[in-house]
Amino acid sequence: LSCTMKYTVKDCDPATGEPDNEEVTVSVHVQKVLKLNWSVSWKEISNENELEDRYISSMPTLKDATSSDPGTTAITMQLTICSTDQSVVQVIALAIEETFIYFY
Repeated sequence: LSCTMKYTVKDCDPATGEPDNEEVTVSVHVQKVLKLNWSVSWKEISNENELEDRYISSMPTLKDATSSDPGTTAITMQLTICSTDQSVVQVIALAIEETFIYFY
């Protein structure tokens, strides 16, 4: 089983739903932060910021993937998007939702 998700994210006017003509890049939403000592900064991060995940590519079959964790009967995807601007979250979530509808 293989799947490729391709999508284009565009900012839209909330009133009309029409895509904006402006190009949106990562630099629009991400601000560079300089860390003089990365090692010290890394050690300051608490365990709540850790992520542990299991990827289906490490499982030879869907049956193995759903039985690898006790009580699991399906494969799900959880995506967390955090931004101070709610419209950014909505744009990304809608783009992914439309992609899944297309594949469904």
